[in-house]
Amino acid sequence: MNEGMPIHTAEVECPLLKQKRDVSFKVNVFRGPDQGGLDVSACSEFLEKSGQPNCGHGCVHGSTAHELYEAELKKHREELSKIGPNVIG
Repeated sequence: MNEGMPIHTAEVECPLLKQKRDVSFKVNVFRGPDQGGLDVSACSEFLEKSGQPNCGHGCVHGSTAHELYEAELKKHREELSKIGPNVIG
């Protein structure tokens, strides 16, 4: 994923461990939340070990992750609406 993408951190329940973990998600508003629009960039479970989450990233399918995605999508649409309809891209 692109390095310029927004990153949001939230406490979510790990579907594997069934425990709360702090997870950082990269958000790509040009893809759907279940089609690569959410990517796990860090997880407190792996910070002390390798740093990179090497699990199945099942937390991207949870409601908290989808709420972060929807909030970022709304922000992106609001920023686009400020540009105006007559801009040629």
